[in-house]
Amino acid sequence: MSDPIHVKAVSYGVSECDPIELIASQDRTRRLVFLPVIHNKPNKNGSVTGCFVYQRKRKTDDWERISNGSESLSKLKAGEGYKLDLPTDAVTKLISGLMDIEEIAGAVNSGKTNTTFVPSAKELAPVLEQLLNTLDDDTLLDELFKLSKDNALRFNDLVLNARIRAALKYWEDHREDANEENWQKFFNQRPWILALICSEPIIVYKEKMYTGGTNASGSGGKNVDYGLINKQTNNTALLEIKTPLTSVLAKEYRSIFPPSRELSGSVTQVQNYKYNLLKNLVGLREGMEPFDAVDVATYVVVGDTRQLTDDIKKRSFELYRRNLSGTVVLAYDEVFERLRILLSR
Repeated sequence: MSDPIHVKAVSYGVSECDPIELIASQDRTRRLVFLPVIHNKPNKNGSVTGCFVYQRKRKTDDWERISNGSESLSKLKAGEGYKLDLPTDAVTKLISGLMDIEEIAGAVNSGKTNTTFVPSAKELAPVLEQLLNTLDDDTLLDELFKLSKDNALRFNDLVLNARIRAALKYWEDHREDANEENWQKFFNQRPWILALICSEPIIVYKEKMYTGGTNASGSGGKNVDYGLINKQTNNTALLEIKTPLTSVLAKEYRSIFPPSRELSGSVTQVQNYKYNLLKNLVGLREGMEPFDAVDVATYVVVGDTRQLTDDIKKRSFELYRRNLSGTVVLAYDEVFERLRILLSR
């Protein structure tokens, strides 16, 4: 159901519902409706009956609630008939409306009368899906612009909430995915998550950003996974990702766990990207949108803190990353925990 439906008990065992509008004139002075009636004690014909009513009114008047039509087909003489044309969209509205009323009838028969029924989640999803598939973005934006300020903010919050929940669901379903390309695709489709990694307002400037390093033969070029930019200052940051299954610690060494080859290699790799970026800055700026490189921050997303199974491993991991200069290391689950915290606010 797309709109709330009001139900009112009119006699013992009988409830009337809002009319199902099938056809309406452009000036809203004429319309054809179906008036549904719910019987609290269903008979062999079911719980819902009703009749078609054609109404007229003045432009300034409201539609009157009509319990029964003024004309009855029983007055027809032999050989006479009454033709009622229903276009396709009116038939669709009738069928959809009756399905809604049938569902409401179950609640009414359980004693819920004189109330208002609103769309349930399972009913809203296909409605929203249909709107997205049939309306262009500009039309949708125009309609959203008509919302009150409070409802527009609420709608925006709901959309953000849905995006976060979808991202968390992906994480829960793919936590064991060791394919780096899949994670690249995930972040490419959700660049707003990358902004949560950084302490400054940053957006994705370029995926697979070239940082220089090509030799005379044309080989050796360096491409960092993500070039980020602070839109307020144009300063750049570099981000490299691995996978949640990438090891972060090596074997124990004298009661401590040094960083794994993969972790230390990732840190050195992103720092080398920074080195090449600064060295080739003048050439790289040509043909690109303006960007600066002042003490470029570097980030690595790698591994999962589930690998840190005891306090010594946790301390070892923290000792390594807290003593890095200019590079921030985050585990995948820490990134998604930031999303989870947003939901709890």
